[in-house]
Amino acid sequence: MARTSTLAPVRQAREDRPVNDCVYIHECIPIEGGGRGKMIEMIRSRWAPHVERVHGVRLVGVWAEVGSTAAWPQVRVQWEMDDWDHFARAQAGQYPMEERDVFVAELWNQALEYRRGGHSSLLRPAPFSPDRATIEAERTLFSSSTAISPTKSPASLRAFSLRVRPSWYMTLQLPVSMM
Repeated sequence: MARTSTLAPVRQAREDRPVNDCVYIHECIPIEGGGRGKMIEMIRSRWAPHVERVHGVRLVGVWAEVGSTAAWPQVRVQWEMDDWDHFARAQAGQYPMEERDVFVAELWNQALEYRRGGHSSLLRPAPFSPDRATIEAERTLFSSSTAISPTKSPASLRAFSLRVRPSWYMTLQLPVSMM
């Protein structure tokens, strides 16, 4: 018997939506001990407001992984920038952080108490994926974010994203190397 999902699509992808040219940083931060909530709170209340005010980098989301879905304890963070030029300006304004952004350097050092390292991925959205402003304006209640590690050619990944577009309102993000 085939399994069916109980999650119904929220709505069809909209043809009138502009193409999303944003660049995203997706971070995976392994957490030390019981610091997951403290790390999430630091990102939400201190880090995100600062980098948005100073560098225009927007927090899309910060969440905790649970043991049934992935390695844990971990925190996932996703940041949004308008385009590659915005990404370059934000990076140039922040790094090396000890010289460029003392507040972020201070937060980074405080976060050492909660984290064990981490890694980041640069992501580009499928053309029909909404950016944060669109999600907020349309009051979207559900969207799915799928980060994939592709083993196929970029052409086949684009074909896949076009096949899912009509039936699911989803954010399909491809690693930059595949764009």
